[in-house]
Amino acid sequence: MKTLKVLALSSLALAAVAFAADGIVLFKAPAKGDTQKYKLKANVDVAGMEIVLEAMQITKTTDVDAEGNYTQSTESADAKITMNGQEMEIPMPSSSMIFRKDGTMKELVGEGVDATAYRNAAMTSLVLPSEPKKVGDEWTTTIKGEADKGTVDMTGTMKIAALEQVDGAECAKIDFVVKETSGEAATHKGTTWIDTKTATMVKTTGEWANMPFPGSPAPVSGKYTITLVK
Repeated sequence: MKTLKVLALSSLALAAVAFAADGIVLFKAPAKGDTQKYKLKANVDVAGMEIVLEAMQITKTTDVDAEGNYTQSTESADAKITMNGQEMEIPMPSSSMIFRKDGTMKELVGEGVDATAYRNAAMTSLVLPSEPKKVGDEWTTTIKGEADKGTVDMTGTMKIAALEQVDGAECAKIDFVVKETSGEAATHKGTTWIDTKTATMVKTTGEWANMPFPGSPAPVSGKYTITLVK
């Protein structure tokens, strides 16, 4: 599982992609010091109020231990929202996420980490297979909720839909749907494009429905786009 890094969503680098004779191999192998910069734009509805959020986000792998567990930090800059025609800057604190070697979330570290932050991180994660997959192949995963973190059971369905050129890069196009299966039942779905040569997430477009967000007075629904800044 690896987080898509939207708002307080940690890292947007999903996985390395390599080609095998019998398909595409998706695997996680971040190196210490790996850094990506992304531009986020989201149009959302919060308790009936339409809000546009824009921000730059920088994600860096700050540690990889001997067992392969790794830590990624996310910092935001130039964050602003527009509502009722008024634009204002907003603070977005930095955060870090510790992943197990298989890519599943282990721990969040940062200001304001609570059950909402953990649910958000879990819902913006994908689980990628270690075995080769061909274009058209699908896989489904089930993640059990952790009561001490406030997360609930969820399922994810992913599909390698195509190989496409995006901003000059050859990318694996992956469609995904992630759903909570109990509680408030948030949904996150969309498409992400991964550069098959550099292992970098080039673009993600998605939709949230009833999504928890740290600091928000109500669940968030809406659409977003994240693009790599080269």
